[in-house]
Amino acid sequence: MKSRSLLALFALLAVSTVSLAHAGDPDTGTEREVLRPDEQASAAKPVPEYLCEDPGPDVFVKESRLAEKYDPNHPVAFQLNEQLKFSIPRPYTYPRTFWSHLGCDPKTDLFGFAFWMPDLRAPQHDMWGRPDFRIREDGRPKPGKDEFLVIIPTVEVVTDEEDAPSSNKAPWRQFKNNMTYLVGKRYMLKLEYGGLIHVAPVKEKIGGEVYVNFEDGRDEIMIDCDYPYQCFFDLYLSDHGLGMRGTFPKDALSHWREIKTGLTP
Repeated sequence: MKSRSLLALFALLAVSTVSLAHAGDPDTGTEREVLRPDEQASAAKPVPEYLCEDPGPDVFVKESRLAEKYDPNHPVAFQLNEQLKFSIPRPYTYPRTFWSHLGCDPKTDLFGFAFWMPDLRAPQHDMWGRPDFRIREDGRPKPGKDEFLVIIPTVEVVTDEEDAPSSNKAPWRQFKNNMTYLVGKRYMLKLEYGGLIHVAPVKEKIGGEVYVNFEDGRDEIMIDCDYPYQCFFDLYLSDHGLGMRGTFPKDALSHWREIKTGLTP
């Protein structure tokens, strides 16, 4: 991948025509050029009409037929508001967007996507219902310890204004609530993994694996690893009012900064 940020790849915060750089081919893992929508329209190959309809009971048959007509990396549009307009190559979407929905209204309250670390490529398969962060893909070697999937089911508008419905999703507010839970109890604050503040109760086991990073005053991240095999994180881009909630394998916590860098401008 030439870009080290998925925001640069997706141009997630662009309000004009989106220009996608290089997306990983989900079948070969190699880079391939993805054209802008206007470039696609002017290409020699006719652009098929995109549908917006219920695929019906024969969903797999219909989707297979449509897949033969469309560019596998066709960008899918999502719009959270007038400023936050997204255009994401279909292989990244989570759950993967139906071919029969490519022509639907992009306005939505939330959407999701998934990607591999460390190269930020798209998953080969739809990861919906596949709880395996190191799934073996066709034509690729078995993933090593430093290779894993990051799954982000929720990207949405988040504001930290006091009376806003989404205000409790800002990591700093979650951190404050977590500290309120610890009032009257002994706990430690430890700096770990190259910049994470670890909030560690001395006696209680529950709530003992919460980490936060607020170092730049703009992009906030809170990570909760109180689960057997995975960590959940909330990333808040305060300059854009954008929140992401995602998950990655627990043994990849040391890669938190690389994940954050791969998601931020």
